[in-house]
Amino acid sequence: MTDDAKARAARVLVVEDDAVVGPLIVRMLESEGYTATLASDGDAARAAIQLAHYDLALADIVLGPQDGHEIAESLVAIQPDVRVVFMSGYGVPRFGAEPNGPVLSKPFEAGELVDRVERALAN
Repeated sequence: MTDDAKARAARVLVVEDDAVVGPLIVRMLESEGYTATLASDGDAARAAIQLAHYDLALADIVLGPQDGHEIAESLVAIQPDVRVVFMSGYGVPRFGAEPNGPVLSKPFEAGELVDRVERALAN
């Protein structure tokens, strides 16, 4: 299997609370050959990562009242080898802290999403 094929076989956990954006991201990833699961909040994300191995978590920084940084930390605590890419529709992270990982600015196109996912999986 080529490196590109391996990356495309990766499992991605999408942590996004927007009812339109989340399913759209999942469809974008699946159309590129990834297996993608949507979690709409931290509890759902933690439950999903306890049930299955994920290569990457794609986490919104602002999840309603929750902090995407804290959610990402809890996912890494459960599965230490999961890589994290943050998403944000805001120019400045909500809590003033820089995310501990790459950030994909919303809105984005499928090509940008795939590029960021592939780079994260390659590191």
